Amino acid sequence: ICRLGAASPNQLQGLSEPIMSRTTFYYHLKQLLVEGFIERLTHPRQLKFAYRATDKAFGLFYEADKGSGFGRPRPKDLFHTLMVSEVMIALSKYPNVTGLAVEHELDAEALKRFIYNRRPDAIFRISRENRCYEIAVEVETSLKSKERINTLLSQYETTFLSDLRCRAVIIVTSRKDIYEVYTREIAGRDERFFSKFYVIMPDERSKLSPQVYGEMSPKTKLIWHLVRTSFEKGTEYLPMISASCVL
Repeated sequence: ICRLGAASPNQLQGLSEPIMSRTTFYYHLKQLLVEGFIERLTHPRQLKFAYRATDKAFGLFYEADKGSGFGRPRPKDLFHTLMVSEVMIALSKYPNVTGLAVEHELDAEALKRFIYNRRPDAIFRISRENRCYEIAVEVETSLKSKERINTLLSQYETTFLSDLRCRAVIIVTSRKDIYEVYTREIAGRDERFFSKFYVIMPDERSKLSPQVYGEMSPKTKLIWHLVRTSFEKGTEYLPMISASCVL
């Protein structure tokens, strides 16, 4: 939950290894609620709820000096948050995906080395053919103005022309009309960048090349304990150090 920020019960149960029975799962969930490590998050207008980590959990899992509210999604953003969680869980099932980082784990200095003037929803690393590179993730759940969409595309084009670490971006759209607007706007831009933009719907994972990502597995890989650490000369995904222990 700390890594994702918030997740639905089904998402959390699917991440447990081995998969817990529903009774056992909710027993452990209740213990975390009672001990103050998680809290229930309900959308103000939709019949959606999830669980998010509290400041107590973030302080234990990351480090004590993270500010209050660190990484905690707002109720009105719940649909977007859960979709980001779903995308990252899906990516963790590909063998060539060897590192993940979500928005609240990306500090300002690290972002300056990754992307121009933007904070993506997430980052993941691909490892193949003895090389590694990172790709940004943007999740779109509402239709933005053409001006905002083109600002986003311009920020990525500037990134691709610069000596920054982002090599491509996957834009996951929740609706067909959002998908169509993005594909249309990209088609009207510089063709040098066409191969850098991947626009997909949540059910179109088959568009992700097996040559790049590998064949999707029904199980998540054990990469959730690796945290993105950015250095001046490169980026590593290292074991999370939490509560004086290496996870």
